[in-house]
Amino acid sequence: MTIEKPITKLSNQAEFDDLCTLLSNEEFVALDTEFMRTNTFYAKIGLLQLASSEAIYLVDPLPILDWSGFNQLLTSGEVTIVVHSASEDLNLLLTHCGVVPVKLFDTQIAAAFLGLGFSLSYQALVENQLDIRIEKEETRSDWLQRPLSDKQLHYAANDVLYLLEIAANLTLHLQGKDRLDWFLDECSVGLENAKLVESEAYWGTLYSNINSAWRLPDIGLSYLQKLCTWREQESRKRNRPRSWIAKDGDLQSLAFAASGMVNISAEQLALVKLQDSKLLVRYAAQFSQLLNGGGAAQPYADRSSLSVPLDSADRSTLKKLQKIVEDKAQELELAPELLGRKKQLLELLRQYTECGTLRWAGGQNSWRQKLLEPEFLQVLSGKVN
Repeated sequence: MTIEKPITKLSNQAEFDDLCTLLSNEEFVALDTEFMRTNTFYAKIGLLQLASSEAIYLVDPLPILDWSGFNQLLTSGEVTIVVHSASEDLNLLLTHCGVVPVKLFDTQIAAAFLGLGFSLSYQALVENQLDIRIEKEETRSDWLQRPLSDKQLHYAANDVLYLLEIAANLTLHLQGKDRLDWFLDECSVGLENAKLVESEAYWGTLYSNINSAWRLPDIGLSYLQKLCTWREQESRKRNRPRSWIAKDGDLQSLAFAASGMVNISAEQLALVKLQDSKLLVRYAAQFSQLLNGGGAAQPYADRSSLSVPLDSADRSTLKKLQKIVEDKAQELELAPELLGRKKQLLELLRQYTECGTLRWAGGQNSWRQKLLEPEFLQVLSGKVN
């Protein structure tokens, strides 16, 4: 397929700075990234693709040392950055550049609001909106090799070629269905969530993602929280995947064993049987100090945030909430997962059980609250059988 916009390749600082200045005059800029993350915690950026209404720009990031002009483009609030399925790109921007865009248009989320599917691929969206088929042959390419092949560059250019046209189409449809504000709220929530990943306060909540953490006593849960926070710090320091540092099951085993110890010594910890037999060889002394009170203070470990198996009454309530979501999604012709996934519904159910209120993503008066809360409260308060 022929690329319909001129393509400019950039590979030095001056060209990149000039491009950022040029694009700062645009209302919308399409963005995509190609990266590698096979044996590292942080993704390694291999290519940055940008597009205006007139042209495509393929930026080799390896020679770029100063990203301040690009950061200004993202954070000025004057330019909306158009991305498809933004979460990984946002994470890369945050960890590589230290910022995320102020204004985001995620075409995958827009498609979900229009009932086209919850996680529609870029390839499928291009075909749906423009009746054009594009190939995805280079998805698993080595984007750090140099020089990049012509096939890689063609693939990368395609990934931003149609984004602005599709965003314009989707905007019209969202306005026609009076859902543009909902969509923009959801993009804002996505941006806030993206910022959390590098927040130490967020690391202190990651213990709740371990499925069977609820089995631990309170002191063990506190230990697990410390160990999970330690793993986040160590993964970043060593730039290695979390599972390479320590497996979930091993952290939970350590937390459980430590909860039965009066004095948590390195020698006692070294006797705990783990999947990774080398973990305690490396870190037993460090774990002893950490669990005995060393390290930064942690927020209180919140048992209400854990994935506790539901009793029969709560399972019944959850099914009723899911039915409300399914019916409302069918009525509105949008993806039901966008309206309320099981994990979100479980969190709302736990909130109500704990404190009698509901906290919605995006804050009070969010679009989900307006659509769902009246019926949810009827079910949760027991008024509907």
